[in-house]
Amino acid sequence: MYNTNPNECKKDYNSTCLEFYLKTLYKTFEYIENKLSKNEKYWKWKNLIKKSFSHKPFSMIPLVNVLSHRVIETEVF
Repeated sequence: MYNTNPNECKKDYNSTCLEFYLKTLYKTFEYIENKLSKNEKYWKWKNLIKKSFSHKPFSMIPLVNVLSHRVIETEVF
């Protein structure tokens, strides 16, 4: 729809399609940087889909944290 009528982007998103795309791309990078870090060597899919389940304060205590803190990889499909 937006390919044939670019004005639809303006109507739906109050911006041109290019502006909307660039804003979406910026937000994506911002999300990844917040979740993983600004260092791109950590930008791996397996790092992005991890969920951490902690128990405060037990997760902060050495040896006890082995029992109380879990990190799992979620499946996203």
